[in-house]
Amino acid sequence: MPKQIQTMTFDNKTYEIIGIFEYEEKEYIALLTNDKKEDVYLFEYYQENNHYELFDIPDDIFDDVAEEFEFIVENQLFD
Repeated sequence: MPKQIQTMTFDNKTYEIIGIFEYEEKEYIALLTNDKKEDVYLFEYYQENNHYELFDIPDDIFDDVAEEFEFIVENQLFD
């Protein structure tokens, strides 16, 4: 059975959810634009019940979070 693609809409755009991952006890989400570009966006992610919030990742840790995401992708650690 093919994997179902999950999407998320915010700022009037739809994004494909690549995955949610943890880094240093916080959760982050990787989103792919749905407009045929290969732009991946990383955000700090918080969810409680059916409500979620996305936060910009501070500049001082962004590179570390991006490296963790790349490691996960390269090693195919997303479900």
